[in-house]
Amino acid sequence: MPASTGTLLRHARTVRGLSVVDAARAAAISPAYLSRLENNPVKKPSPYVLYPFSWALSVQYQELMRLSGYLMPGVPDPHASETLNAGDADARHGWLRR
Repeated sequence: MPASTGTLLRHARTVRGLSVVDAARAAAISPAYLSRLENNPVKKPSPYVLYPFSWALSVQYQELMRLSGYLMPGVPDPHASETLNAGDADARHGWLRR
């Protein structure tokens, strides 16, 4: 499993035999920005940038979002250590229900 959005984008692009210029054109962004994405200086690209790549490179949008640090509705957060119910949240924040 790729460790970053950039790693996933580069892998998907090279597997499809696309150059940086061709992949960037397919996603309607500049080749320079795609290069920055692939080399990881951009840590949290916009969902508006990620969505075209999901189509252009046949990569799951949810995976791009997850690797970029976004939470997706209906997709469990793999970094969550536990699930809280309302009582746990109240106790954790020092609130008491009476």
